[in-house]
Amino acid sequence: MRSLIAATDPTVRDTILTAVRSFPEIDCDAVDPETARMHLRRRRYDFAVVVLESSAERSRGPNPIGIPAEESTTLIEELRTIAPSLPVLGVARRTALSVRRPELKRLGLFSLIGAPLDTLELYRTLRRLLDRAKEEAGSPRAAVRPSPRA
Repeated sequence: MRSLIAATDPTVRDTILTAVRSFPEIDCDAVDPETARMHLRRRRYDFAVVVLESSAERSRGPNPIGIPAEESTTLIEELRTIAPSLPVLGVARRTALSVRRPELKRLGLFSLIGAPLDTLELYRTLRRLLDRAKEEAGSPRAAVRPSPRA
């Protein structure tokens, strides 16, 4: 499995990367949003983690945890264009979850995790993703290709 982590804050990005690396079956690229866009066009990913922030968070001060609201929405929309079925995990400050939830639901996130990060929640979510990937790989639909009709 290959994952992409997109975040502006290297501390948050590294925390998520450490959690992802604890699963030996996952390879990971942890990068800033602009590099994430380039990677999306060159590589295939099994899931992505996008660290988000709200507009209110940006206006409050110099310590944003993620990608500005408008940019993160655009990045997720690009993910959807390039890989429509790609599971995307969103990470946002707990105070912003209720504000962003309707917008992010529209974007079809696999899960939305609050920050500061609850590592147990992050590990459980990663485990759910792995289990889902294994189920899909083992499903009869994935194993048997339909024969072409004449």
